[in-house]
Amino acid sequence: MLMKSIVCSTMSVILHLFFVVFVPHVSARQLDEETLDGTISSIMLLDRVPALAACIVQDNDTLWNKAYGYADVHARIPASTDTLFMLASVSKTVTAAAVMHVYEQGLFDLDDDINEHLPFSVRNPDFPDTPITFRMLLAHTSSLSDRFPFYLFQYSPGDPRVKLADFLKDYFMPSGAYYSIDNFTTHTPGTDYEYSNYGYALLGYLVESITGQDFNDYCTENIFLPLGMTETSWFLEGLNVSHIARPYAHVPVIGYLPYPHYNYPDYPSGSVRTSVTRLSQFLRCFMNGGSYNGVRLLSEETVNEMFTLHYPQAGSDHGLCWVQYDIGGVAYWGHSGGDPGVSTAFFFRPSDNFGFIILTNADVSEWAYNRLISLLITTVDAL
Repeated sequence: MLMKSIVCSTMSVILHLFFVVFVPHVSARQLDEETLDGTISSIMLLDRVPALAACIVQDNDTLWNKAYGYADVHARIPASTDTLFMLASVSKTVTAAAVMHVYEQGLFDLDDDINEHLPFSVRNPDFPDTPITFRMLLAHTSSLSDRFPFYLFQYSPGDPRVKLADFLKDYFMPSGAYYSIDNFTTHTPGTDYEYSNYGYALLGYLVESITGQDFNDYCTENIFLPLGMTETSWFLEGLNVSHIARPYAHVPVIGYLPYPHYNYPDYPSGSVRTSVTRLSQFLRCFMNGGSYNGVRLLSEETVNEMFTLHYPQAGSDHGLCWVQYDIGGVAYWGHSGGDPGVSTAFFFRPSDNFGFIILTNADVSEWAYNRLISLLITTVDAL
């Protein structure tokens, strides 16, 4: 089974390299919808992608929104723009939004020691006197590490069987069942980039600890429902599973092999399920400075803080969660995601406020990602 931190880090590298190397050389041409459909269908066929949903948005408008293929191959259930896809690490942008929503209430500062807001202590054993802060966690410079092969075995069918708080205590406390010095890097917190899913799980729990509210409930009440993101959740429970695209692996000769619908105990790092249409509402909220359809989720000042590189000296290309890509001197902000049978990406460019989303139920290859992203960017550049 694939490991989402490896997959997600790889996807970020792929996107970054693709943007730098390929996109500036793409010549724009007008693509009608028939051509767009044909090209996407061909990429899916060649890369064995069962279902794909994608959209192009600008400001408050959806310019194009479409789904292809089958959400369930064997039951022959076609994908639609309302089909729910697992977002994998694109979900981290929701966790960051929840954290910053609490931040705007004045309940913590970004440079607070997180231990001031936890019922247990999290310290790198090599640097016991150096606090780990919210800013470090958000930018992946906290020195927390996803330990392998332990991390591999945390995936399981259905929703997590252990509470988020209990899992994190066992992982980060010296007395915990899962504790190891390998749960931390050998770098001083704040000085080096290390992508950490468990760091984002800890951010989700900090929301719980500070507000006294379940993390999924907090996101539903303060993010999903205000933005009109119905049928959106961190958990399978409460969703109609028949509406969710089943994740697949493709095995030569054998064909498509379905994964069960799964989750993991560090769920704030990746398990949101929603549709391309509803995710576009979340993306447009950030594209428009924290507001969507008359609802203000975050202040423009907070959103600008999230779109700022806080630790470039540490090798982090993350702002507060969001990743910056440079394309010929033009900034794109976004995030990618990868889990077994799941590949996702969303990003936008502030220069003209165009945004793009790609959701699939497959392990998409580098080649297919390159072609899909190129296609969407070329289509926009031709408008």
